[in-house]
Amino acid sequence: MPETHYGKRNELVRKDFAFGSGDVGGAFCELAKALLIFMVVPLSIYALISGVADQAIASGTMNPETVSDVEEIVSTLWYYVRKFIRYSIPMLFLAVPIGFYSAGSYAKIPFRIIAALYLAVLLIMFTNGGDILISLYNVINTEQLIVNSVSVNIDIAPIIYMMVIICIAKAFLSFAEFAGSREKYLEDSMKKQQKAAGKSRKTTE
Repeated sequence: MPETHYGKRNELVRKDFAFGSGDVGGAFCELAKALLIFMVVPLSIYALISGVADQAIASGTMNPETVSDVEEIVSTLWYYVRKFIRYSIPMLFLAVPIGFYSAGSYAKIPFRIIAALYLAVLLIMFTNGGDILISLYNVINTEQLIVNSVSVNIDIAPIIYMMVIICIAKAFLSFAEFAGSREKYLEDSMKKQQKAAGKSRKTTE
């Protein structure tokens, strides 16, 4: 009896992972959403700030002594944008199966868990564990005072680790999503099978 039960469970899991049980449109939508969050938004923010800074420098409205500081800030921002995008690439790959498999499918659970846990790792790696260092050079250069560089260490570790806890909780919530959507998923799968069976009958006739 237990073997029959596990055999049926394995068969259900196998069907859930089958390519025919997924939704290609959902995969494209999830990928597009991930591209927007992890690529388009960071690049747009950088382009906006960089454009405003370049315009201010070119128009001459900015104090010449602060130009190098602004350029350094923009350069630092570009470094963090590139770092964020580089670390976000695995999230783009994970977005495809997450969108492809429907809620209530066994196949969606592992990808949801991996994505949530990797997002927690991404936050830690991107912020160096919540320790962000910003350096400015040629801050003050006058006859009375010369300051070549200033380094500011921003400690946001409590915020980052709170977000990490939320990501870990989100990983466990994938099981709740599965339980809440399983019945509807099985009903939709049954309808798809009946529709496919009806089409195959018509073609054979």
